[in-house]
Amino acid sequence: MSLSRPFLLGAGVMTLATQAVAQETVTALPTIVVQREDDPTAPAGGFVAATLASTTKTGTPRIETQQSDSVITAEQVQAQGARTLGQALNYAAGAFGEPFGSDSRGDSPRLRGFDGGNSQFLNGLKVLRTFTTPAIETYGLERIEVLHGPAGVLYGAGNPGGVINQIQKRPQFADFNEAGLSFGTNQRVAAFFDLNRMITPDVAYRFTGLLRDQKGDADQINDDRVYLAPALTWNINGQDRLTFLASYQWDNPEQLTARDTSVLQTGRDPLGRDFYLGEEDYNRSDRKQVNLGLEWEHRFNSDWSLNQSFRYQSFDWDYQWLYLNAFGANGTVERQATRQHEETLSLNLDTRLTGRATTGAVEHKLLFGLDIRKSDEKLSTEFGNGVPPLSMSDPQYGAAIDPNWWYVANSDLTFRQTGIYVQDELALGRWRATLGLRHDWSSREGTTYNNIAGETDISENSSETTGRAGLSYVFGNGIAPFASYATTFEPLTGTDALTGDTLEPTTAKQWELGVKYKPTFFDGFFRATLFDIEQKNVSVRVLDPATGAPTDRPRGKVRSKGLELEGVADLTDNWSLRAAYSYTDAETRSGDYVGLVPENTPQDVASLWVDYTFGEGSRLDGFGLGGGVRYVGERFGDASNNFRMGDETLLDASVSYEREAFRASLTVQNLADEEYLANCGLFGCTYGAGRTVVADLAYKW
Repeated sequence: MSLSRPFLLGAGVMTLATQAVAQETVTALPTIVVQREDDPTAPAGGFVAATLASTTKTGTPRIETQQSDSVITAEQVQAQGARTLGQALNYAAGAFGEPFGSDSRGDSPRLRGFDGGNSQFLNGLKVLRTFTTPAIETYGLERIEVLHGPAGVLYGAGNPGGVINQIQKRPQFADFNEAGLSFGTNQRVAAFFDLNRMITPDVAYRFTGLLRDQKGDADQINDDRVYLAPALTWNINGQDRLTFLASYQWDNPEQLTARDTSVLQTGRDPLGRDFYLGEEDYNRSDRKQVNLGLEWEHRFNSDWSLNQSFRYQSFDWDYQWLYLNAFGANGTVERQATRQHEETLSLNLDTRLTGRATTGAVEHKLLFGLDIRKSDEKLSTEFGNGVPPLSMSDPQYGAAIDPNWWYVANSDLTFRQTGIYVQDELALGRWRATLGLRHDWSSREGTTYNNIAGETDISENSSETTGRAGLSYVFGNGIAPFASYATTFEPLTGTDALTGDTLEPTTAKQWELGVKYKPTFFDGFFRATLFDIEQKNVSVRVLDPATGAPTDRPRGKVRSKGLELEGVADLTDNWSLRAAYSYTDAETRSGDYVGLVPENTPQDVASLWVDYTFGEGSRLDGFGLGGGVRYVGERFGDASNNFRMGDETLLDASVSYEREAFRASLTVQNLADEEYLANCGLFGCTYGAGRTVVADLAYKW
């Protein structure tokens, strides 16, 4: 697909169409950073966010909450040139952003040693999918919030590592617009726009979009995207507010085929980092996501309000590709084929009643909620052999591909979850406390089939109660020590591939002790945290010995404990920085993997980003420089600890120039073009992304 000509034409049309209003709206730009401090969905205006939407669902200031969190603002995403969720999380403590390297199909960050692939939310509602959550365009996000540790009380079923809440850009009551072009490595050509207008004092709209034509790590791989996100806010009267949030995303992500694990064992890859194992006439990927959301707020009075969030989501993906099976004789590589079709329709509804009350000297912020989810998923997967081999030294593409499908599986399942929850945030002088309780009912119904085991009827039900308690003291100088306890669960998810027994629901608990600091003399936020998480009935992904297909088996009990240090600051109008360090000691405590480290869990992860903008009146007025360093320690790529990955240190950099309505920037990820294996496991080895250079040119009015 080639979109470069429409990009240029579209950008030109947008620029010409807005010239007539440019002069009268230029002065409106600064107003977008002047927001209510208690609005956790508004633009932050810098690297530092004072409030969070995720921790309490009530917009309580971060300093007054008793759970660790990280916020990556749109300003930070732009400064660092983060094009994926994983890249954005690379500078957050407690997160390992890209454990599988350069795979544009989805993001599977690790949170405190646990897989975060299905811990992702959009506007506070879970993105529902059995496997890894598909990538969401970062240009369309106002911020990314990470709530570290179990969050079952507010969000229901989930893993104990935490919650990643991606908050979409929404209308602001000010006029501002942006349109631009982007160019970069992998033949990247893109156009982007962000248009916001206040129609009346009570109605505002925003329309955000991106069109991208791009290749992958090999020239034969496509990584194109169309992202369109209209939004509208209507202040109906003094009591009601309605916001419509929609997005459409089409893309065609493909993975550079994984290498044989002998690459790690021998330290030599006979194919090279960008060797293409597929066939352009056979490999294909076609993916569509549609999200339609409504947020409604009704204020009964100054103390009590009713909020409701709803989202309809559809996800369709056709995907087929060739992958490496083994190195063959006479300098060839053997290939196999797979294809997959998925259709998922899901509904999310979260209703919250929030109010304030006083009992003696104690002030209460109360939250009562009802959370309902439903997801219908149809999935078919096939694996086939009989694919012609490929010469490693002189690959000749164009072979006819007609696989022998030796494994065929499909499923038609419906997932449901209903949860009721209550939360009380208490304030007594400078003391703060949070108490929460929730009960969930979960079910999974439908049929599964594969050509070896036949058809199976699924009817599973479970229920679980989760809780949370926290206590902190907020000193006048901005220091707030805290302690908390929280639990979470995940419902029934399948059967043991070897025994046929139903997998038990997982349960987890966490103790956390830390201190937060919000300086009073500059804009910043810092935290230091000790945590201890224990999860029972954990499952692990293995290859079924009967079919060779991936399946789940019980792992046992896993314990993860560690230390996190994180600081983010806008020190002056010129200097911004973000620093993070995580130490994670994770171990399997029972079952077949006792004593082993869970996969993709480095013990040490550290990062530092510094951003400087030259001041007005200086010779370099308008220029900005940024630089970052990331360190990821050694880790194992599989649960059996057969594949040890080495540590790596990566450099990032940026340079920008802004003058009146124009802004130009150049961002570089992996500046030294470090070649490294990001992961080796059941499905081979994958590379980390090489040097990525992107130049953006934007015009604002």
